[in-house]
Amino acid sequence: MGIKITPTSICEEEGWGFKLTPTNICGVGGWELKLTPTSICEVEGWELKLTPTSICEVEEWELKLTPTSIWEGWELKLTPTSICEWEGWGLKLTPTSICEVEGWELKLTPTSICEWEGWELKLTPTSICEVEGWELKLTPTSICEVEGWELKLTPTSICEWEGWELKLTPTSICEVEEWGLKLTPTSICEWEGWGLKLTPTSICEWKGWELKLTPTSICEVEGWELKLTPTSICEVEGWELKLTPTSICEVEEWGFKLTPTSICEWEGWELKLTPTSICEWEGWGLKLTPTSICEVEEWELKLTPTSICEWEGWGLKLTPTSICEVEGWGLKLRPTSICEVEGWELKLRPTSICEVEGWELKLRPTSICEWEGWELKLTPTSICEVEGWELKLTPTRICEEEGWE
Repeated sequence: MGIKITPTSICEEEGWGFKLTPTNICGVGGWELKLTPTSICEVEGWELKLTPTSICEVEEWELKLTPTSIWEGWELKLTPTSICEWEGWGLKLTPTSICEVEGWELKLTPTSICEWEGWELKLTPTSICEVEGWELKLTPTSICEVEGWELKLTPTSICEWEGWELKLTPTSICEVEEWGLKLTPTSICEWEGWGLKLTPTSICEWKGWELKLTPTSICEVEGWELKLTPTSICEVEGWELKLTPTSICEVEEWGFKLTPTSICEWEGWELKLTPTSICEWEGWGLKLTPTSICEVEEWELKLTPTSICEWEGWGLKLTPTSICEVEGWGLKLRPTSICEVEGWELKLRPTSICEVEGWELKLRPTSICEWEGWELKLTPTSICEVEGWELKLTPTRICEEEGWE
């Protein structure tokens, strides 16, 4: 994620959510995102940007963006009449043609009209969600294809996110039942980039940043909204996410699990999140703690208000004075920040494009993918590439750019 943090901004993970405070109140209410009328929330690079003049209003738990509010570059644009918000983990748009967040959640119904015009999302009353130009549409017949940068899902489904698009492989059985998304045990549904990937064995994986669901898992979209049923097992194997029927998300054999108490742990190479905002990556993982302790302990990344974030080994390091921003497609650290690669550690510099695919980072073909001015650097033997806007790190190749990488 390319979250931009201003000097006065306080960006936190509360529960599993993102929060921006300061003058702008862009926070997580419960576990969700909340924007106030005066809030200025920017994500430069791959993320959502709300201009300083933009008014992100919450009206009856609804998110509104003013006409000046845009997605720059590849970013999202919402019309003034658009009300789009997030509730829990799902995207929900109400059938009243008003994309609303009910309970801070975004829901899409068959009759909902949520438009992307230019860069905006549009859902027609006929449940036709296509990407026209830059618009997203999904037809009742599940025709999901990527044309250019457009998203389309077909029954045989090749649904790709190229750049930011979803990809489902032809052999995948990704069914929409009552406009809900279902993945069968044999489905191959992949997100390349920042997206979701489902393996032929119905394993929706997070490879790097990717989601994996096990064949026994029931992960449905009801009302255009993603839901995990009580019996659903959504696992992260290795780096994959798992949700148990009891709402206990645990890591079993390199799996990711979340408990009702918000205890999400990575043991070994797994991710851990606690109600106290303890998010740890052990191995090559990320760790966030509520104690303002931002450090790497045994290959773990921690981010704190003091901005002490270090990756040792293959990791990222940020100094207490560092301001971490995503500009363009890459992660950028300001001149006061210390981002070094030690061994296989991460270094960023402003001239590089850094993205995530699988678990790895990919940078331009400079043989030595470097960021100068405290930025990301990879050794010549590393593969630093961005495929689908994702960050990939692999050890035996030269960092290079491919497509949007």
